[in-house]
Amino acid sequence: APAEAAAAASLEASAFALNTPVVGSDGKDVGTVSRISSSAEGAVTELQVTTASGAVVVPASAIAAAGEKVQLSVTADEAAKFPAAGGAAE
Repeated sequence: APAEAAAAASLEASAFALNTPVVGSDGKDVGTVSRISSSAEGAVTELQVTTASGAVVVPASAIAAAGEKVQLSVTADEAAKFPAAGGAAE
């Protein structure tokens, strides 16, 4: 059923906590959650993740799972290429 597919794809903002470790699909550390953005319905739209080289914005489409760690559907190297947060100079 389409409704079930939508439920699986949307992650509730309440499932995420600040300072949660974020790991890539390769199991490597990406950084920690520093901001959680959500829609009016309470679904996560993006996460700001503080990495060793600065903060990046991770879209909800790249988040595989939430829990003790946030698991991404991309590798740590790919996550590092997401746009910088806060409009930082490139």
